[in-house]
Amino acid sequence: MNAFNGVMTQAMQDELGDNAVIQQHIGQIQAVSFNLGETQKLQQGGGGQEGAAVMDIRGDKGSGQLIILQRQGQEPSMELKLPSGETFNVK
Repeated sequence: MNAFNGVMTQAMQDELGDNAVIQQHIGQIQAVSFNLGETQKLQQGGGGQEGAAVMDIRGDKGSGQLIILQRQGQEPSMELKLPSGETFNVK
């Protein structure tokens, strides 16, 4: 794991470690990495997603993608997308 991913993992553990959705589906966060390809797909899709970022997240219970949406003038929102396609509002 590179240093950048280590910093992101720690930041997500601090911010989301107690989140009920994360605890239920991911468990203890073990690794977080920036997914450039999925981020570019989301941003190029339009629909106000230009400020979006996709992070791959893995824990002791499962894995998924954390989709972070930043719209101008609003607080960022986060969704967890599981490999099954299910999505859950995280923040």
